[in-house]
Amino acid sequence: MTSSVVHESAFRSDIQGLRAIAVMAVVVFHIVPHLLTGGYLGVDMFFVVSGYVVTLRLKRQWQQGQLNLTEFYRSRFIRLAPALLLMLAVTSLLSLWLLLPSELETFAGQLIGVLTLSVNFILMLNSGYFSPAAETMPLLHTWSLAVEEHFYLLLPLLFFFIPLNRFTSVRTWMIGLCLCSFIAGILLQKWNSDLSFYLSPLRFYQFLLGCLAASWLGTACRSKWVAEILTIIALLILLACFSSYDKTTPPLGFTSLLPTVATAVILVTAPLTYYCRLVLSASPMRFMGDISYSTYLWHWPLIVFFKMAVSVQINLFSAGGLLLGSILAGWLSYSLIEQPWRGRGKLATYRLYRQPVATNLTLAAILLIGGCLFILLDGMPQRLSAQQQADALWLNQTNPHYRQGRCFLTSASTDVAQYDQNTCLNSGSGKPTILLLGDSHAAHLYQALQQVTPDLQWQQANASGCKPLQPLQGRPTCVALYRQIIWPKLASNPPAAIVLSANWHPNDVPAIRKTVVALGQFAPVYVIGPSVQYQQALPRMLINQPTDADWQSLSTQRETRQLDLVISSALQGTAAYYLSLYQRQCPNEHCYLRAGNGTPLFWDHNHFTLDGSNMISRALVEEIRSTL
Repeated sequence: MTSSVVHESAFRSDIQGLRAIAVMAVVVFHIVPHLLTGGYLGVDMFFVVSGYVVTLRLKRQWQQGQLNLTEFYRSRFIRLAPALLLMLAVTSLLSLWLLLPSELETFAGQLIGVLTLSVNFILMLNSGYFSPAAETMPLLHTWSLAVEEHFYLLLPLLFFFIPLNRFTSVRTWMIGLCLCSFIAGILLQKWNSDLSFYLSPLRFYQFLLGCLAASWLGTACRSKWVAEILTIIALLILLACFSSYDKTTPPLGFTSLLPTVATAVILVTAPLTYYCRLVLSASPMRFMGDISYSTYLWHWPLIVFFKMAVSVQINLFSAGGLLLGSILAGWLSYSLIEQPWRGRGKLATYRLYRQPVATNLTLAAILLIGGCLFILLDGMPQRLSAQQQADALWLNQTNPHYRQGRCFLTSASTDVAQYDQNTCLNSGSGKPTILLLGDSHAAHLYQALQQVTPDLQWQQANASGCKPLQPLQGRPTCVALYRQIIWPKLASNPPAAIVLSANWHPNDVPAIRKTVVALGQFAPVYVIGPSVQYQQALPRMLINQPTDADWQSLSTQRETRQLDLVISSALQGTAAYYLSLYQRQCPNEHCYLRAGNGTPLFWDHNHFTLDGSNMISRALVEEIRSTL
């Protein structure tokens, strides 16, 4: 058995291979999510690698008595700011051309957030990473840069305040902070998944795993063969996570340990290997690792603007073009921006690159002023026609008629006690009561159903992502809503009828049939079928004015027509009534895009506006009345 020691000062070309894997995973995931459902874990890999690299640098300077916080922060600024600021400048110009007023205001807020290192908090309060709205946010990916910068601001202080030659104390602090961050992430994730996803301290354990890998470098493993085997296993774990994780996988907690620990293991063991290091250090891997930062910066704006300006659908040809475009943009940014600003290459001799801090701070100030102007000018609506401005306003809907937080529990509702039984399950009016169960696709119908049937009393029990199916699945508040409130209510005081509405999918069909049979013992059951959905928010599509041929390709009309028939067929032989939403939304195979008064039928890609809901509900209630 042979042994080897890794020197901390040695250049690690295999780390560039890790960066290449990370950035390619993220880019492929964003272009074709179904091809690599867990590709977003590349960001987690970046965090671990960043913790490793910066710790080696700080440890070396600290042990030599040369740690200078000002110089460290200056070097980080020169390393990260130039490429980021150029991307922000180009993205701002394209946003002015392609984004709608409300989207431009949102963009401006995020632009200011990027420049003030607070964009992750802004995104945390406004949008989930996997939400449909994220598709119109060119700066969504910058949340990770803010988290990284927060870590870079804090880690040097750990070395600065601990006496020299007390590295054991530094390591002890790292272990303690890592555990605190990890445990806090698990606890907060149960309360608010969006908050936990973006919050910097809850991500610090991933950086700290890299820090700990650096602190044990050269001592954790000395056998080349053991290192080879461990590296292969860790690489296989990463590939398995990329292919098996998806947007429903909790981003923090024990599931996140697999990819992050695997990355840390590779950082420790790879330099002792031969075959793995050969692969990770290959020229293509080093090239992609070198341009990984710039490629990450440019890939997401390219995808967002391609979907807005060219086609929301990404086929094989366009996917390849976006991949190559991201790599090309990354290479150009690396060659023309990153390297010269760091004093490397022939371009570094030009006057432009001689004052990196002052020049880039000036550009940042200009961008900050531009972001403020976008907000002060309300997103500059004068860029659009009067009709386009009217359509664009629907993207700002807050939808109070959903009765969010009272009768419709969202992801922000952390306790079933927030459900207002007295209001939502009111049955004291003397009118026949109808209980509306489902997710947001039930909530968007509630007020319209009540308005068009003043002689009926509608009860509402809805929760986002909470389909009224057996067996119950969803967040704890979803399960508690049914077990603690709905089922006891049905048993003690059943309504005159029960209506089910949700964002149905083909795999829901067996459970729909099972559920209507179970609910049929309490009252007649009505199932509202699926609606046609669009690949972008309908108001945005109306502004872009696709051709007649494009509307079908940009919607789920064919899939919805088929699912409508499947659910209808599955309910035959039961006592349930099926209400085809598709037939009312698309009579004679021609789908309504606007309500009778001209407002868009949907305010996003699959939820009715109140006017749209009113139009559809009038047709639905006629059938309900005829069978009550």
